[in-house]
Parts: sequence; C-alpha cells; structure tokens
Amino acid sequence: MCAIPFVIIAGKVADKVSAKILIPGGLVFQMVVFTAYCFVPNPTCWQAYAMAVPQVGTVMIIIVTMQSYVSKRCPKNIRGMIFAVIGIFAALGCVSYLQVYNALSKNYG
Repeated sequence: MCAIPFVIIAGKVADKVSAKILIPGGLVFQMVVFTAYCFVPNPTCWQAYAMAVPQVGTVMIIIVTMQSYVSKRCPKNIRGMIFAVIGIFAALGCVSYLQVYNALSKNYG
C-alpha cells in the first residue's frame, strides 16, 4: 500500500522522461536501497521496514517504465502478447530465484 505513490509518480514521470534515463536511474536507486540494507542492525527493526517501501517502489518504477516503453514502441496488435511475455519472464525469474534461495538455505542455513 505504501508503494502506491511510487507507481503514480512513475507513471507520470515515465510519460515525460525517456526510458533510457529512467530505467538505469531506477536501478541505481534500487542498488542504493539494497546497499542501505547492509547497514540495518536487525532485520526486525524499524529501519528494515522503512527500507522495504522504497525497495518495492523501485521495482514498481521499473515495471511501469518498461510497460510504458512497450506501449509506446509496439504495434497495437502485438502489445498484449508482449505484456504477457514480460509477465512470463518475470514469473520465471521469481521461480528461479526461489529455487536458488531454497537450495542455498538448505545447504548453508
């Protein structure tokens, strides 16, 4: 719920700023957020919860920007298929991440 303002901001910014600038900028901001996680003393403290909002927000910014980029560049007759392919690859990425995490957590605790 707290990341909804990021989506609204991303939608407005994606219409005005080129995706060639917005996607790398979102990735850099995401790297900053993930680096800030390294300095959180306890995963249950308030700092960790405060970092979760910009983390989800940066993911939303990247997704909205990519969909905006596809909408502007693809013909209407294949746009739905492209969105489906983006969703399929995102799901495959999540599944592969969870499988690697599962294997690492079993082996290394």
